[in-house]
Amino acid sequence: MAKFRKKPVVVEALQLLWSTWQEMCDFAGVGTLGDGKPEGCYVMPNGGVTKTCGPDYKLGLHIPTLEGLMLAVEGDWIIRGVSNELYPCKPDIFQKTYEAVEPSSTLQDIEAKAQRAKKLLRVSPGQFRRFAEDINAKIELDDRGEYITLNVYGGELRLEPNAIALPPPGVEPRSGG
Repeated sequence: MAKFRKKPVVVEALQLLWSTWQEMCDFAGVGTLGDGKPEGCYVMPNGGVTKTCGPDYKLGLHIPTLEGLMLAVEGDWIIRGVSNELYPCKPDIFQKTYEAVEPSSTLQDIEAKAQRAKKLLRVSPGQFRRFAEDINAKIELDDRGEYITLNVYGGELRLEPNAIALPPPGVEPRSGG
């Protein structure tokens, strides 16, 4: 069986809480299911859903998705995916799958790092590897050995063919420059 690694992407997410409800309305475009929008509800202790609040009821959000109607319950995270779709995620899964992106990791920051990387292409492989480590980037070489991809905070920089020669895995680069 083939194995796959999830591509590093940056997503927007907001935890469904009473304290974030107004922000959630803006983030998720809360309206009515009849209009194809997420709709607020209450979740009873037995798991049933109602539009009327009661004792010990939790905040809920019905979310229309391509897989059908999904129910998010207070504490769940609502994620906006790469295709602008919304979906709920349980807090324990969210914690295992996602990590906060540093505020400095904006697109502008990634572009600045990419420009720095391009300037460094004329240096030794050892210097290039140290640069990649400094910015917490992962270096990947495609199957044909033609392109180098730098993955930085969910953004990718694909370098031109033969822009820099990296030694094969397991071979220590020669120091120089």
